[in-house]
Amino acid sequence: ETQADTEGALDEEVAGLALFKVDDLGCISVEPSSTLPILKAARARSAHVRLEKDIERGAACAAMTAAERRYALARSAAALERAEASARFVLDRFSFCGRLFAKALLEQQTMTLPLAPSLLKIFLGVP
Repeated sequence: ETQADTEGALDEEVAGLALFKVDDLGCISVEPSSTLPILKAARARSAHVRLEKDIERGAACAAMTAAERRYALARSAAALERAEASARFVLDRFSFCGRLFAKALLEQQTMTLPLAPSLLKIFLGVP
């Protein structure tokens, strides 16, 4: 799979993904679906590690030929790479927003954004 294929898959999966939403009160809060690529990456990593261990032990792979095992492992690795690329993309966007807020605070700039209390707690590190 080429890098262009991976980038195409990334664009389809996270195209139009909003990190934040405006709630009923007009406050900005985190869009719950924006964390899905991160969860998918964690699941893909877990499935890939499980497959690697099964192949090492020979468990659940006795009926598979060596070529089938290599193919299954390659597919799992490709799926993991796509999922991690999407997760990195989302995390980079969250990181950028955090740096933007931090820069505004350091320069004592007023940002007229109505933040939801839950999002404000995240930024302040309050439980």
